[in-house]
Amino acid sequence: MKKGIGNKLIYAFLIFWSLVQIFPLYWMFTFSLKDNSEIFGENMIGLPREWLWSNYTAALTVGNMGRYFLNSIIVTGGTILLTTMAGLMATYALTRLVWKGQKVVNEIFMLGLMVPIHAAILPVLLILRELRM
Repeated sequence: MKKGIGNKLIYAFLIFWSLVQIFPLYWMFTFSLKDNSEIFGENMIGLPREWLWSNYTAALTVGNMGRYFLNSIIVTGGTILLTTMAGLMATYALTRLVWKGQKVVNEIFMLGLMVPIHAAILPVLLILRELRM
């Protein structure tokens, strides 16, 4: 009996968490199809009254999104290539070579893999904000 209630609580939490994660995507999609009066006015969360697919055309032509998309592909591809090469070299050194600090460096690498980059950068950004004031 307790296992059934526990599973229901877990599923309820997972459904709630899924909705929390999906909501920003829904919000961005609906905002992209609205005009400014709907976004800043009375219909902030609901579906658009008039679906403005022309917003995408305007973003690609007037907003020059094609160029920005190409730039993002180039930067992302270069970053992936350099990160993969550095990771391969570090992995080789950590697994094949035997040296004094091997275990400590391996643990530091593992810690770096477990901590999300945003969690590591957030304290730095809060400190920089305080220094500017």
